[in-house]
Amino acid sequence: MGKMDLFFEQRKRNTIRMHKHDYAGWGFYFITIKTQGNRPLFGVINSSRVLLNEYGQIAEEEWKNTSGIRPEVRIDEFIIMPDHLHGIVIIDPVNRLVRNLDKPDQIIPLVTPTGGIIKPQADSLASIMRGYKSAVSSRVYKIRHSTQPPIWQRNYYERIIRNAVELDNVRQYIRNNPAKWHP
Repeated sequence: MGKMDLFFEQRKRNTIRMHKHDYAGWGFYFITIKTQGNRPLFGVINSSRVLLNEYGQIAEEEWKNTSGIRPEVRIDEFIIMPDHLHGIVIIDPVNRLVRNLDKPDQIIPLVTPTGGIIKPQADSLASIMRGYKSAVSSRVYKIRHSTQPPIWQRNYYERIIRNAVELDNVRQYIRNNPAKWHP
């Protein structure tokens, strides 16, 4: 093994993603994103209720903005906790649509002059998470006037939701998370 091969071998990151799964294709995902060092940056829990501070409100706003920025993404149940976010992301690449600016409540596909539908490049779950984390970080860094310490841990956790029973269980878990909070 040459010097460069050894260098690249040492730099490979272990992935927690499912091998050969299409993370840009249709699917339901249970996501957890943690703050760096599990710091409670987003608020506090009081009487089983989350009280978001300014950073937590930014995290919530940006999470809600995700579907507006990416039409193929729907945000289902979610909660911003003091040191993490739990949420359900639904990716539906078949419905990559663009809002008609003349009729904001009507959704229409982009159509080419020959009648074909233009589909934007598929967005993967990783790019969605990267965009979200970046948007939150950018806004928080402006308030802090500093990029240190970082907001987020390097990665995120995801679990593929495979059926309606599992979806219901995940929704219940998210709703009950503040009551189970132990910092």
